[in-house]
Amino acid sequence: MKVGVIGGGAVGLLLAGNLSAKHEVTVYTRTKEQACVLSEKGIEIVGEYPFNTKVSRATNSANYEEDVLFVTVKQYQLRTVVENLKTLPSRTVIFLQNGMAHIDYLEHLKHHDLILGVVEHGVLKQSEHTIKHTGMGRIVLAPYHLKSMTILEQLQEEIERFPIETTNHWYTLLAKKLLANAVINPLTAIWNVQNGELIENGYFRRAMEQLFNEVWEVLHLSGKEEHFEYIKTICQKTANNRSSMLKDLDENRETEIEAILGYLLQEANKKYLSLPLLSFLYETIKGLETK
Repeated sequence: MKVGVIGGGAVGLLLAGNLSAKHEVTVYTRTKEQACVLSEKGIEIVGEYPFNTKVSRATNSANYEEDVLFVTVKQYQLRTVVENLKTLPSRTVIFLQNGMAHIDYLEHLKHHDLILGVVEHGVLKQSEHTIKHTGMGRIVLAPYHLKSMTILEQLQEEIERFPIETTNHWYTLLAKKLLANAVINPLTAIWNVQNGELIENGYFRRAMEQLFNEVWEVLHLSGKEEHFEYIKTICQKTANNRSSMLKDLDENRETEIEAILGYLLQEANKKYLSLPLLSFLYETIKGLETK
């Protein structure tokens, strides 16, 4: 199967490197320089199971040719990609973003088959062609607007140490990931701590629970205690990791605060909910971005 991966970040390279085992993969990068490096050197994945692999093609053009496209860019980079997708004839487009702000874009792409997903791997980009796989996980996909399940079945074909699973409930899938991101990312970012400290420090843990309670009011999920335990488990399993939002601030990059807390505040406003802690964290991260 011919597959396009839009985005040459950590997730895009992890996906392209592993999918290359079974599929013909093109990586669409933001810069010509990265495309040249990938064409010359391929993708290097380091970590517990290191390997190198070539991709079929790497290009910085936006001429998406493949019938299956994975969109791995961050939320704030989506607008240009979506404008290009609007002009394409029908194909399968799979979105792998944090947050849920991208849902609004999908109304403009209904001529495509649309799939939504989450990435549960830990991964860091070390260079234009090298990533570090810091934590084994899985990719979970759910149909959003899909005529046939055939593509999902094909993508589930086993790739060693890279499981791709499916569920029928896209909202629950994305909302659960959003809940974890909304609780872990902003707190670790403003406190400049690793994920594990959120549960190891009693003061931090109580603040985390307060934030969890606010976020919970916005999302239509069931099993409150179960979901809080899920977040604590993430903190335990990634205890030594620095969250993506903290790393973005460290490296003076724009964060995904709009896609995470910004989206939740918009939804809260529709329900006339007052969420002071969530609002405080949103304003604080935006302030840190401007520094």
